Order: sequence, then C-alpha cells, then structure tokens
Amino acid sequence: MKKPLAVAALIGLMSAAGIPVAQADLSATLNARWDRPPDIVHSGDGLMANVEWDANYAHGFIDEAEPTSATFLITVDSGAFMALPDQCGDGSSLTPTRIECVLETPDDNGIAGSLPVAVRAQGSTGDQVSLTVTDPHGNVASTRKLDITAESGIDISLVPAAIHAANYVFHETIEATSAVPIMVSVPFGAEPLTGNVSLTLDVDTFVGPDVMENKASMSIVPVTAGATVTGVAANGENYEVPDVTVVEDGSQVTLTFPVPEAVVAPTVDGAGNALDTVPVASFALSFDYPVSDPVLDNDEISWSVEVVSFKAQTESGPVTEQVRTTNDRMQSSLVTMGSASAKFVNGRAPDAGGIIAVPGDDPADLPVVHSAVWDESLGTGVLSAGANHWLGRGPILPGDQMVGIINAAYYVGRSPSDYQPGTTHAYCLIFDRESGTTSYNGKYAVEELDKYTVEYLTGDIPGGFKTPDCGQGSWTEVEPDDPTAIRILFDPAEQAAPFEVRPLLGAGYLASEDLKEGERAWMSGGFTLDIDNKPWIMSSTSISQLPGSEYGATNSFRDAVEVVPSRTSVRLDASADSVSRGEEFSWLVDTQISAAPFADRGSDTVEHRLVLPAGVEYVDSPVDPTVAEEHGRQVLTWSSTVNVGDVKTSEIVAVHRTGTGTLEAEVSVENLTADYLTEDSDRATVVAEASSGTYLTKSTESDEFALDGSNRWTVTLENRDSQSVDVADTIDILPVEGDGRGTRTSADIAVTELAGGEVWVTSVDPADIDPDPLAWSNGSIGRPSRMWDEWYGQDDVTAVRWISRNVGPGQKATYTIDYTVDGATNGDLLVNSAQTRTAGAKTTMINSSSSTTVGEPADLQVDKALIGSGSSLAAGEELTFAITVRGTGPGTVRGATVADIPITGLEDATFTEVSVGTADGAVWRIGDLPENEIVTATVTATATGGPVENMLVGDVCDDDCVPVEPPACEPNVDVYSDTDRCDYVVLEEQPVLKVDKTLDGELPASGEASFTITVLNDAVPTDGVVTTATEVVATDLAGTGLDPETIAWSNLSQGSNDGASWMIGSLPAGEKVTATVTGDLLPDAQRVVNAVSVRNPVLPRELTEPADAVPNETVEEDTDQADVVDISRPGRLAVNKEFVQLQDGSIEFLIEVGNLGGRTISDVVVVDVADPDLVNVVLSEPTSGTVDELSWLVGTLEPGQVEKVTVTATVAPDASEVTNQVRADGEGFPHPGTFEPNPSLDTDTDQGDTVVVDIPRAELRLDKRVLSVNGGTINFEIEVCNIGTGPAGSVTVTDPGGVNLEKVDSDDERFQDGTFFLGELTAGQCQTLTAQGTATQYGTNVAFVDSPNDPFEEGLNQRNDSIEEDIDGWDEVDFEIVPPTPYPGELPLTGPNAVTVIVGGLGLLGLGVGLLLARRRA
Repeated sequence: MKKPLAVAALIGLMSAAGIPVAQADLSATLNARWDRPPDIVHSGDGLMANVEWDANYAHGFIDEAEPTSATFLITVDSGAFMALPDQCGDGSSLTPTRIECVLETPDDNGIAGSLPVAVRAQGSTGDQVSLTVTDPHGNVASTRKLDITAESGIDISLVPAAIHAANYVFHETIEATSAVPIMVSVPFGAEPLTGNVSLTLDVDTFVGPDVMENKASMSIVPVTAGATVTGVAANGENYEVPDVTVVEDGSQVTLTFPVPEAVVAPTVDGAGNALDTVPVASFALSFDYPVSDPVLDNDEISWSVEVVSFKAQTESGPVTEQVRTTNDRMQSSLVTMGSASAKFVNGRAPDAGGIIAVPGDDPADLPVVHSAVWDESLGTGVLSAGANHWLGRGPILPGDQMVGIINAAYYVGRSPSDYQPGTTHAYCLIFDRESGTTSYNGKYAVEELDKYTVEYLTGDIPGGFKTPDCGQGSWTEVEPDDPTAIRILFDPAEQAAPFEVRPLLGAGYLASEDLKEGERAWMSGGFTLDIDNKPWIMSSTSISQLPGSEYGATNSFRDAVEVVPSRTSVRLDASADSVSRGEEFSWLVDTQISAAPFADRGSDTVEHRLVLPAGVEYVDSPVDPTVAEEHGRQVLTWSSTVNVGDVKTSEIVAVHRTGTGTLEAEVSVENLTADYLTEDSDRATVVAEASSGTYLTKSTESDEFALDGSNRWTVTLENRDSQSVDVADTIDILPVEGDGRGTRTSADIAVTELAGGEVWVTSVDPADIDPDPLAWSNGSIGRPSRMWDEWYGQDDVTAVRWISRNVGPGQKATYTIDYTVDGATNGDLLVNSAQTRTAGAKTTMINSSSSTTVGEPADLQVDKALIGSGSSLAAGEELTFAITVRGTGPGTVRGATVADIPITGLEDATFTEVSVGTADGAVWRIGDLPENEIVTATVTATATGGPVENMLVGDVCDDDCVPVEPPACEPNVDVYSDTDRCDYVVLEEQPVLKVDKTLDGELPASGEASFTITVLNDAVPTDGVVTTATEVVATDLAGTGLDPETIAWSNLSQGSNDGASWMIGSLPAGEKVTATVTGDLLPDAQRVVNAVSVRNPVLPRELTEPADAVPNETVEEDTDQADVVDISRPGRLAVNKEFVQLQDGSIEFLIEVGNLGGRTISDVVVVDVADPDLVNVVLSEPTSGTVDELSWLVGTLEPGQVEKVTVTATVAPDASEVTNQVRADGEGFPHPGTFEPNPSLDTDTDQGDTVVVDIPRAELRLDKRVLSVNGGTINFEIEVCNIGTGPAGSVTVTDPGGVNLEKVDSDDERFQDGTFFLGELTAGQCQTLTAQGTATQYGTNVAFVDSPNDPFEEGLNQRNDSIEEDIDGWDEVDFEIVPPTPYPGELPLTGPNAVTVIVGGLGLLGLGVGLLLARRRA
C-alpha cells in the first residue's frame, strides 16, 4: 500500500505479535542475518541486521513458572551499534559494541518474532564486520562476516548556523558575537593524521559591513554543547581546545593546530548513537563585529564561512581527499523581521517531486499541515510533492493538490509578554484566480497559534497577482465559494504559550484541470507585523523564469510548480495478512500511469522490480519474471506494457518457507517511455505464523559436580498445541566420548534411577543407536524394537526411552535420570540430549540438550580478618583475628585443615576458639566440611612492631598434615572471594596525625615565650582497621625571633623529650596529648615564627622551614601534620629630622620615617612644620611615596622599613635662629601633638621631632683715627671689621665729613663721593682705609659702616677708641690745625703709600664670632 516516500527509518521494525522468550537449544530456528547489505561495505556505513526466531523460542511453561521477559545479548565485531532497538524494554542497555535487550513476553502461544539491529561498520581495510546474538539459554547465532573497505581522507565540518532565537531581530546598535564551530575528523579505519593540520576558511559577507574588515576581535574558543554536526560528535565544554595558530589574509583565515595523541571524543554522540567518523579536534572561531554601517544603511546582515583548502598528512604521506563536503560551509544572518517564506512545501517527498499521498492513504501518516489541508475527494485526489528546496518545480498533473504555506521566524524563542498588546499581526496566502492556475480546496491549517481570526477575499487581488497587497480589499470572516486569498489575524501578546516554532498558515491549493504541459501552478503570500500601521511585506527572493511561465521572474513571496503529461505510480498488497510455513499466497502489484487531460493516450513500457522477504520463494506468475537472488532474497524483475490512464495488476504467487514474524516485500517501477515522474515504489508485509506443537527442554541439576558426586538430568515434554498429542516418544542417549555432541570424558556413567512415563532402556553401543524414534532400528513411535527393554534397574544402560500417551493441550511429562560417573577426570564435559517424535500433532522431531562439567573434588575457601577497633601494632600488643572457612563443593570436603602462618610483624599465633574440629597451636583440623557450610574460629597473636603480614592457608589432607606456605597467596575481601585456599592479611597503621601550636598568653617584651603543643590521632576507630599510631614524634622548629639553643619541652602528658623532639610513643585513634615548649626571645625581636611537626613511621613529616607549615587554628583543622605560630609585635611609627647644611642662605634637612615594630602600618603621612623665618620650603627626593606641598604621603611601611625625604628652604636674611619640626601619622597611629627632639630614629617617642639651627650673622665694627695733621690737611685712618659669624655683603664705609671739615677725599679707587664700596667682608675679616680732609681750624670727622647683613642704625653714635670698643659701627674723631713742625725721622702715613690692612686674629674673633654650629634646645 502507498506510504509517504520519506527515507525509511533505519530502526523501528516491530514484530507483529510481540517478542517471545527464548528456550533451550531446540530445533527451532535462531537466526541472525544482514538485511540487504551493500556490495562494498565502507568503514562508517550503516547496516541493518535482523535477529529472528520461530515459535519454539516462545516463552511458556518452564519449571512450572511463567516468565514475562527474557534478555538477548547482542555483540558486534568491527562495528558499533547505532541505537537500542525499539522493542528492547526497561532494563535494556546499550554500549557501542554490546546490547542487552530485555524483551517483554506478551502471551504463551508461541508467536515468532524478529529484532532489527542497526550497526555502523568501523574498521580498517581487511577487517570484517559481524553480529552475534546469544539467547538466555546460551544458544548462539551470527551473521556472515562482511569485508570492510576503509577510505582515507579528512572530514572538516562547520556546524550549520541556525539563527539563534535571541538574534532573529536586527538592531543597528548591537555588536554581534558569532562562533563558527569546527570539527576535524577522519573516517573509521583510515590511517590517523600526524603532525599539524591547517585549514583555510573564507569569510564572505553578502549583506552589511564586511565581517573581516570591521571585526572588533577574533579568537579561538570552546564550542557550546548545543552545536552539533550530523554524524560528528556533539561539541561541548568537555573538549580540550588545541593550540591553534591564527593567520589572517584579507577575507581568509588560516588555522593551524597539532594533531592530538588521542581522539578528542568517544565514537558515539551524546545520545549513544554511533558516529561515522573519528574526531581529531574540536574548537570554534569566534568573531565580535558590528552589524550596521551608516553608509550602507543596512537593516540586515548576512555572511558565510567556507573551507577553501586544507593541509594534513599521515605517516604514509599527504592527505588530499576531503571525504565529506556537506558540512564545510555555514551561514549566519541577522534580519529585521526574521526569516519569512511563502511557498509550496513537499512534505519530505523525494527531491525530484512525486506523490505525498493518494486516496485511501491514512492522513495521520502525513506531516501535520499536509494532513490538515488535503482533501482526497477533490481533483485527482492526489497530494503532490509540489515545490522542493525553494526551486519552484514539481512536477504535478492538472487537478493535483499542493500545500502552500506562509510563515516567519520572527517569533521563535519569544514569549507573548515580549509584545505590546493591541498590535495585530497577519499572514495571507493568495490563490492564482487571475490566471486560473490554482484555487482553494477549502481546507487550511494554523500552527503555533491558539487565538486568531480567519478572513477571506473574493474578486481580484488588489494590485494584481504580480504585485499583490493583502492589506487592501474587502475581507470577510464568512468563507465564500471561491476565495482569492485567505489570511489570519492574531495578536502575539494574547497567545497562551511561548513561540517554539514558526507560526504558520497553510492552505490546500488545487491545480486547475485546464493546465497544459509546461504551464505552472502559482501561489503567493505575504505578512505584516502591524496590520493597522505597517504595510504588508510581499517581496522576497525572486523565482527564476522558466519557459512558458506566465508571470516570469518575480520578486514576491511566490512559488510555482510545473505541469507534466503523466505520472507513474505503483501499489503493493499481499493477498493475506498472515501465512503459515508452507502456505502459498500472492503479492498484488498495481501499476498505473495517470495522464493529464492534454496527454496523448497510448501505452508506456514500465520496468518492475519486486524484492521478496527472506524465507519466501517465488512460485508462479503470468508476468513470468526473471528470478535472481541478492543477499539471501529472491528478486523478481519484469517489464509490462501499461495503458495510460489504466491500472494494471500483476499477481505474484509465492510460498512461505522459513522465518517468522513480519515479512516485508518491496516493489519499485520505472517508466521507460515517459519523461516525468517515471519512478515510484511501495512496500507491503505479511505476518509469518509459527507452528505450535510439542516442546522439549532438558536441564541438569548441577552444571558442575565433583568426581565423587552424583547428578540428575531432567527432560520436560510439553504439549503447547491446541490438539492432544496421542503419543510422544523420546530417546535420550547417554554421553560418551566421540558422540558428536561435544562430550569429553573417558568415564563410565552408571544410571542409578529413572522416572517418568513408560521407561525403556538399552545397553547397545551408543554409536549404533539412532536418536530418531522413527528409525527402523528403534521400531516406531510408541512401539520400541527388540533392542529396548523395560527399565527394572539394569546395569550398563547406554540409552533411555520414555513413551507418554494422550498428552493434552498444555500438559507436561517430566522424565529424570539419576547417575554417577566412574573414572572421570577434572574438566570432563558431559553433553546429554533428548529427541522426541509425536503422533497426532504438527510437531516434527525436536531436540534438546544440556551440558555438565565434572570438576575437581570438593574444595574450600578461607578468610581472616582483624577483630576490634583499638588494635595496636606496637611490640608486645595482642591482636585477635576472626577465621572463616566455607565448603565450596561440589560435595563435602574430607579432611579440611587450616594453618595460620605469620610472615612479618607477628609471633605466637594460636587458635583459641573453634566452632568445630580441634585446634593445635597455629593449626585447626576441621574434618568434613559439607558444601556451602561455614565454620569459624578465633586466632590470637603478638605484634613484634611495625607492619604485619600473615597467611591463613587451607588444605584438604589427612589428620597428620600441616598446611605450608604456598608459592602465591592472594588477599580476600571475604570468604566468598577466596580463589586459592589462602588469605594474605596485611595490617598497616592507618592513623590520622594532627598537631597544633598555640602561644600561651601575650608575647612578652623580652625573656621567655611559652607555647602549648597538642597532638591528635584523628582517625575514626573502625573494626578490623589498625588506627593506633606508634612511635609518634613531635619536633619543634625555632624559626624567627627565638634562640634555638633555648628551646625546651616540659609538662609532657606522656612520653619523653630529646632536644627539640617530643617522643610521644603510641597514640590511639581519637586521643590527644599535650606538652609545653619554651624558648628565649632574641633581643629586640619584633616577630616570632615558631613551627612544630608530628610524624611516625607510616606518616613521615620533615619540616625544614617554618614557612612550609600550613597554619591552623585548632588541632582538628590541621591538614599537613604541622603548624606554625607567626606573631608580630604591634607596629611602631617613628620620625627623625636632621640638619644637613646651610649655604648661601639656603638650608637643608633630612627626614627619616620608619616602622620599628613588627606589623605593617598603612596610610603613613609625614608633615613638615616650618619656622616662619624659612621660606620657599620644598620636600623632594622621597625614597617612597609622593609629596604634596609640605606633606609626604609615604603609604605602607612594612616592619623594619625606613624611608627618607629631603627638605630645602631659604632662610630670612635677618634670621638668627630657625626652629623646624616634623610629625608622622598612620592608620591606627595618630600623632599625639608633641614634638620632643630625638637624636635618632630609634629614640623617637612621640612620632615627632624638633631641630633648632643657629643662623650665622655679620657684626660690623668701625674705628676712625687721625693719623696726622699737616697744615690744613688731616690724614685719617679708618679700620672696619666683621666680628660676626656670618659674611657681610655690599659693605660700605661712609665718611660724611664733619665740623669745620671742608673736604674729604681718598686715593682708594673704591672711594667715591664720600663712600668706600668694599663688597663682602667674611667673618673675622678687617680692612684699613685712609682718607684726607682739608680744614682751617679744629673740628670733627665721622665715619660709619653699613651692610644689608648688618644695617647701620642711626641714633646711637657712640665714640670708641678702638675696634674692640665699638658697639655701633660708627665713630667720630677730633682734629686740630697746628702748624706743621716736622720731627727728624718722621714718616707720615699720607699720600698714595697708604695701604689696606687685613687684620685677623683670635683676639678679634673672640669678641663676637660664634662657632657656626647648630644647637638643639634641651
């Protein structure tokens, strides 16, 4: 019958009547085969295998139980399973190479079944892919092995970039981020890649600003988990991003990365589906880029990335082939309205067009919109594929129906709350009533909307069909007879749920029956996002012009399909729904060539191909087909002449031979005469029924039994037919070497008891016995021959025969054989089988078998375990152990004996309590130990110190034996896990040592510091585990601030001390011990760092630096068997200011600030407090921080850190003394307001300092003398001295004349207009000047000295007789005119011989010169 021609699902074939449970190895068929495998199997190809069974595998009465399910184990070699079959129920599991399929049991009537299993071939050239299935009773079936051919090459996949919901709407202000997921892989079985792989991508921008030219950034990132490529592992955060080198060249990007040592992911995707390539690398290329350009004025952006070249290599050479190119290009877009389309849709029909549905098909099998709009009563009744892949093609016949849709992606991923209520959106679909090519069939579909209005338009479409406008015209909600268009109106804000897919309007289009060949059936559509305020959008991608197309190339939401003369179709049916084995039935093939009204009538030649199901054979047919075989199926081919417009039926008679369950045939046709729609196919099925009848199962009481044991075989006969079995005759030939059933033994089997039905036996050589009850040597069914005798306990029985009569429907007959063996050896295998023939039912001979292994004599298992939770391995401690011994059979252990053997760490092992038997020191003689019985004992032993190794050895021997140490002994978890009659016990301490150190009180200013040490064994006492720690030692490490020679231990709660170590000894789990450690502080210690560690032989801890210890607040918080105490004294902020120099009126100071404490001080600020006589004060050259006028922003001072800054200033000219102060502040260290002077930084007590500096001063003195009077000329001598401590600059001596003094003059070149201009006089310097005056009588003469450094003060004017007496730099002398009376030898000091005398002496300096020293005020 006709179905939609979608690609057939690979998985999902279902048995018509459920899946029965498998039984034992019956004569029923268990089969595994490939379903139409290709001639060449490539690595990565998908294959389908079918597992089939007939009714003898049906569930039913097994051991009086009715099972409801059974598990089939399916494995694959050189391949991977692609999915779990649909029939597999709860409890099933899937791995790439193993399926455990749990099949539910529907009933007990023996229905057969099959299981389709999808496999992907995976391997190298020369490998073979095969599938194997095992039923619950160990029966096995396998497919044939298919040779694999592995291609070489590389697969470069870019994830197709679906537009993300958040990015549907374009906005000119956004900057987009897009990632291109890239997966590189190779085919399964191909030679792996080596070295580096290089990929070159071309980034091409179609609309909007060029992505490569305008990108803000480009980077390599991991791929999000949602990005997937068909057949390639889903990318995600679990993939390691390789080291990718990125090189740009215009629009191209080259990515180079090294091939990893291993594949980056499994060979299955996240859902467990097998992949068709092996992943090599996974990463993404991410772009950040603008979407809008004002110059372009674009309202959308679209760009693509494509692989243009690659470089890769294997060990054999370069890789040149890209094996798959379907995923090597991706495109991304942002658009204003989202992706929108109006078109005919093909409903997943074949690419070439064709039929989606014909009258009689079930609409439920169609896609939703197709089923809603198809009306099989109109036109031809055929729903055609219509357009495909946006190409605007068909073909169709006149009168066919198509599905037209209009939708938009604008809404996807949004919620009603994202929209403003009151805005009406609308979609419309237009029928070509203008040219009459299409009309409305009366059916529409709306998806994703729950609240909308449907309106119709009659008459001409406004604007015409070429340029339609669905916003114009008179629309009505009443459906007319022949509408021109249909539209839906809706408010997205009023919808009930978020938009998960595109809202869609679909309508049924009916092609005109008047269309001619080559003409096209047209549709159109459009939409608006606001029907009241926005125009309808009716334009999109253009449709290419085709010959004869009436409308030509257009630019609207429009689509069209082409009309052709005829279409060939075929339908396949079976004459029966079910068949039995051997039953004949017919396949009916209906071939039809549907013709358009304009087509020429006549006949076409049609080629047929019918593929029969496996197990179905061709019998006869009037078409006389050619019969061939492909992959185990018969293939029939024939040609027929089919009249156009007629239906031709061909009957193929076939017979069901083998197989059960659903049997499917497929027919395909090809019209060799026509040009269009020439191919079609169809499938049909029948159910192959299973026969019922008699079932035989055989089981064994023990799959393995001892050499000296016995066993029983049970044979169960069950009538599962609806008829009674008149006679069931069963023969069981006992196993014997060479019987062809796999038996391996040289033993004699002795039958001890037989039961069930009529029992007959024979002692004939088994090789001469025929297992078939119908064999002439056996007589006939129910009538044994003479070689058989009735059972009465005979010896030497070689075969048994049971006869049961009148076994009604559902009844069972049970037969048993009790037996022993003599002369068997370990590993003998007995394979027993039974065969049955029946009369009065449809059962042929059936067979069942079971296997039994003869094993070694009965064995035992042993186990030893420590008892208690407080055990210690210290020397002399007693340890107690629990001993467990179990008999494992088969049968009873005779002479079970156990010995406890210490290896190391133990002595004096002794059995102290035993539940059975006797104990002698380290040996326990149990005696007989039945199968599965458990006995116990207790052993005590003395520890010798250190780890313990100990063996418990079991043996089976006489009363005098003593088990010895075996060559190898494996440890056991419990007695049931023992495999070697031995248990190796290893005991090691498992303590958890922790230590804590705490300062007692506060850190003293000096002297001794005291610490408390706490040691804890933080293990949890656990039964059977040694948690007590032995030889525990704690060691103190002095570190910083403590004198290591003074470290001493005291107050030990246990143990003793030795130097810096505390010898604690043993420490049970959960217990603490304490001690005190003291040590002397080093002088001026600002920080104390002291550590401690704890260790024992199993938990060593060597601590060489205190910094290696992790500090902890409590002993419980310790994580590293060590603790460190790090204590710093509080920070101490100090400041000091020193005078540096005074030169040319400039003075310089140096300020020091430091942290003399043990903790960091932050936000330190130093402020200079300047004397008023200091001007132009500047702080400069700070060694840390910054300067802001008179503030120095130091910042943070660590302990011991000292920083400096220079202070310079200009001293006022008249200053004799300057006082300069400084203060320091810090976070938590405010300045107290005092400025006590301190000679150094470490003597500062108040974060302040004061410096007093004496400023050197000039002190000018003058003495004037009359040297001589010669007539009217008076000779004067003036002496001027600087008796101060500083220089005097611009010194002038003025002689303003005096009483009766007419004129004063001097030969000194520095004299001018009564003033001597001397310049500078340094401290202690004197000069002598001469001058002459003219007078006529007695009088006086004055002189005075002046300098900016010692200005002359008018008013005092005290005479003096010498420099020493002068106090004001002024002097006055008297003169008298006396006639000159020269004396012999007199040398007057007048005239040009007068000289300037510089007088310097300690006497003058002592008058007023002070030492140039800065002094401090006390």
